[in-house]
Amino acid sequence: MHTTTGNKLLTSAEYIQLIEQGVLTESDRVELIEGEVVEKMTVGHRHVGRVSRLLHLFVRRLGGRVTVSAQSPLLLTDVSMPEPDLVVLRARDDFYEGCYATPQDIFLLIEVADTSLSFDRLRKARVYAAAAVTEYWLVNLREDVLEVYRQPTPQGYASVTVLRRGDRVALAAFPELELAVEELVP
Repeated sequence: MHTTTGNKLLTSAEYIQLIEQGVLTESDRVELIEGEVVEKMTVGHRHVGRVSRLLHLFVRRLGGRVTVSAQSPLLLTDVSMPEPDLVVLRARDDFYEGCYATPQDIFLLIEVADTSLSFDRLRKARVYAAAAVTEYWLVNLREDVLEVYRQPTPQGYASVTVLRRGDRVALAAFPELELAVEELVP
């Protein structure tokens, strides 16, 4: 992971303007993190397959109660527009065509990590917590575990739980939806 803007920090509004002007396109694999345009890691087939599997799982289990989005930008703060692997959002009639989702819209944010593990575990978790994202799950492909982050504070998440095969987990927003960890991790 490296920064593509050098020392110039951008606001989310400036970043959106670069997208709208065509300076940044879909072929640019970048996201805005704390004012820095950060290049996203290249993903392998395990990562792609896991994101597809998670997308299918959450759409099937939560249906029309939510909007499930994969690898789409969020307007997290005035200096961060990450593109998490999966996000479970409040359902909206316009499916977020009129605006980017914000922290108030997020029920659950998921990153699938292999090569990006330390970045997702440290920097992104801190950014998500500071933006008050109530629940962040990290599908750790290196150790085949699910890391569940809850109770956001400005410094990070106060609660971090590591779950393994055989364990079960429920979304805080949908406690009746209990999932086996093996549905989430390889």
